[in-house]
Amino acid sequence: SSGINAEYGDGTMWQRLKRFRRRCTMKFLRILLHLAIVSFVTFELSLKFFGPNCMTFDCLVYNLSDIRIPALSTVALPVSQDKSAVTSEQTVKQRKVGPEPDLATLSGEERADLARSRCREVYGDKPKPQNLQYPFENRVFLANREEIAYCAVAKAFSSNIKRVILFLSRPNRNLEKLKKDISPITKIVYPHQLNYWPNSTVLKHYSSDGQAQVLQDYYKFVFVRDPILKAISAYRDKFFSQTDDKFHQFFRRATGKYICVAMAKYRKREDANKFLKSATVDCDRDPAFMDLQAFLVWSFLVPDQFKGNDRDAFNPHWAPSVPICRICDPTVNYNFIGHFEKGLRDIYAIFDRAKWNFPFPSVSDTSITEEEAVAFRKEVDLLPEELMRELNRAVAAERYILGYTNEQPQIIRQ
Repeated sequence: SSGINAEYGDGTMWQRLKRFRRRCTMKFLRILLHLAIVSFVTFELSLKFFGPNCMTFDCLVYNLSDIRIPALSTVALPVSQDKSAVTSEQTVKQRKVGPEPDLATLSGEERADLARSRCREVYGDKPKPQNLQYPFENRVFLANREEIAYCAVAKAFSSNIKRVILFLSRPNRNLEKLKKDISPITKIVYPHQLNYWPNSTVLKHYSSDGQAQVLQDYYKFVFVRDPILKAISAYRDKFFSQTDDKFHQFFRRATGKYICVAMAKYRKREDANKFLKSATVDCDRDPAFMDLQAFLVWSFLVPDQFKGNDRDAFNPHWAPSVPICRICDPTVNYNFIGHFEKGLRDIYAIFDRAKWNFPFPSVSDTSITEEEAVAFRKEVDLLPEELMRELNRAVAAERYILGYTNEQPQIIRQ
């Protein structure tokens, strides 16, 4: 210390140097911490939107169009203050006072518990009726050795989950080989064709008593997707993409034509939605054409009685998940509700329970070019904000039940 004092006098300069070095060290550590946080958040967002098996450019482009809508779908939903609108047959249930669940951290089983309580809030003791055009028992597939039942919701991993269950129904299945090679699963071309499935693996082939027994004893799960994103994805794959295999060609010409004709007839009404009237609909083309705006209005804002009785009007690719999988039906009573938006984390929760120690297949049944992806993204960006608010009000109950929002809709019990 005497040497320091000799060189710096009273040591003040030495203390300044130490403080300067300490500040530099702290700034460096803060920079490292910020870089670590940014890297972690970026990685988590990539998992959320695309999943760990989607790191190629083609895969990212394919999913590009689904990024914008969640921000729009968080628009606060106005609650009507007009008490005169409530009739003697209707009562409006007010929002509960208490802590809201952290939806981002819920497991699939916690989400199923939340859906049960919210179904009672929204519909009381009467469950929402199922979509009779596509019977529930046709949508439930069984992994009998594991005693697991799955209800298929289109545009939410359904094709690949069905591939897994269909392969595992084979008597000579070998799970050990699947750890290194899942090509026997990915080679299954049309998992949607019920005639390819053994009778014991589809609920429709059971008697009424048998169905009730399965629903009571099996572990039941379903994967869902934000309803607006689900419909946008269905439009992109089924109508916008120019995939030229026979299935998609038939879909565009048959289902697309039916919807177009019914839509063109409805929008001539004076009370038709203004966004449908301003949309592009051309039924004389082959295949018939409707733009995304028209399709979304048709899916969510046109009353069912104007859609006709044809099953194409209520196609499960854009039909609501709650009725087609009877999510509010207490006789079904799901154990697990997965979110497509969680990537593969919810998928592997089911795999862990079933002891399936092999990778989940990543097979896309629809191809879309980079140019198509860019063009589609522009079409999504052009959707009017006012239309998005109308759509959000239309799907408010479903988003609330499925755990996409804590914003409680106006609850009406009949």
